[in-house]
Amino acid sequence: MKFRVMSEKQVRNITDNFVTAVEKGYPEIVAPLTYFVRLNREEVLGYTSFRDMGGFYFVGNTFIHPNARGKGVYSELLSHRNRCLPEKPKVTLVNPINGTNPDILYAQVQKQGGVAVESYVDVQDIMSEEMYQSFIGLPVFIYR
Repeated sequence: MKFRVMSEKQVRNITDNFVTAVEKGYPEIVAPLTYFVRLNREEVLGYTSFRDMGGFYFVGNTFIHPNARGKGVYSELLSHRNRCLPEKPKVTLVNPINGTNPDILYAQVQKQGGVAVESYVDVQDIMSEEMYQSFIGLPVFIYR
């Protein structure tokens, strides 16, 4: 098992068809992101990202290569990321794009312990209302 921490630019340079979180519709406030990349030799099997937002970590923009799906790469990757980012809450924006089944995304987030954010009250201890407003103005679902 080989993980590497990389910048967005580094991931773009070694991955075909890389799409940044902002290009996928996430708010610019989360950029730039840092990536945990799961490698097999030098082949990218998957990646997930994070950014320290002060009171919490934004996590997301996760991708698993089609050839690596169903082999535990997703779980390994997120478990590794979460072990490396233990001391603060994590917030993710579920953005079902490219025909992804939203129910599968929600199930994965919930499997990792994510709870749906229904209102600002659910996150007022970790983020400003202005930041919350920048998230809910998007066609995404927020999980903590």
